[in-house]
Amino acid sequence: MHRVILAAHVHDAHGGMTQSDWLVFGASGAVGRFLLGRLAARGETVLAVSRRGRPAWSAALTQVRWTRLDLFGERLERGLCAARVLSAGPLDGFVDACLQADWPAGTRVVALSSMSAVTKQDSPDPAERALARRLVHAEEALVDAAAARGWRVTLLRPTLIWGAGMDRSLTALVELGRQWGMLPLPRSARGLRQPVHADDLAQAMIAAAGHPDLDRAVLPLPGGEALPFRDMLARSLAVAAPQVRLVQVPDLLAWPAIWLLGRLPGRAATLSAQLGRTREDLQVRDASGWERLGIVPRAFAPSANAFEPPDDSPFEFS
Repeated sequence: MHRVILAAHVHDAHGGMTQSDWLVFGASGAVGRFLLGRLAARGETVLAVSRRGRPAWSAALTQVRWTRLDLFGERLERGLCAARVLSAGPLDGFVDACLQADWPAGTRVVALSSMSAVTKQDSPDPAERALARRLVHAEEALVDAAAARGWRVTLLRPTLIWGAGMDRSLTALVELGRQWGMLPLPRSARGLRQPVHADDLAQAMIAAAGHPDLDRAVLPLPGGEALPFRDMLARSLAVAAPQVRLVQVPDLLAWPAIWLLGRLPGRAATLSAQLGRTREDLQVRDASGWERLGIVPRAFAPSANAFEPPDDSPFEFS
């Protein structure tokens, strides 16, 4: 049973009703953190939605007001709206919220999806195939809802996101290396990757919201540099965990072990699928999304703090 969130309106100092310039879902996540910083720097008012509530690092962002909402377990009360709505959190949860919303015709909606909607459709891991299906279904449901209600919607499909220490890929591997003191990797793990910085995606979302010709567009947003998986991981370790040794395992040993790992339940099967893709090129050659937004994404040049989980200190926005 859903619980109704009584946070539909924001009150000013005199008790009157105010409407924020932006409504941001997933505000405390990797991309959301950069979104809030950029919008606050522009002097915009933001109503931020997060299942965690207001984090300590956002205290200096006085234009940002917060409401707590778990998109997967709580209902969105009618009246929670803004002219521009951004979703930087889970797309399927956001779509559920949209179906409850009473946003007027003309509302501008920009939502993050993922290239996993394409790259994981044929994964050997059932959980990853299910993720791809959920993403595609959520994309279609959002476009259909927007068409029925007169909203203008744009979907963004980024590749691997990095830069805020909150991802489950590079940051997780760096942490695993710190625990083990080394990271084994198949010798052929040289499939191309294009990691995209969370702040570049924040810029893209804001730019898309102001673009007049992107209604119902689905934009691929790869990172600014394509590099082999092994090199991507080596750069990450060099700045975040230089003591960790990257060990190349001969393929004759590595791939049978990965296959056996895939026969195990739960997280082991997912890890097997992830390792299995390390020799596949996942390069997205279509950069038209960035070109239409007028943004040049940065190359993969990480610093150590890019892989540090957030703490309660003020967040530094680039």
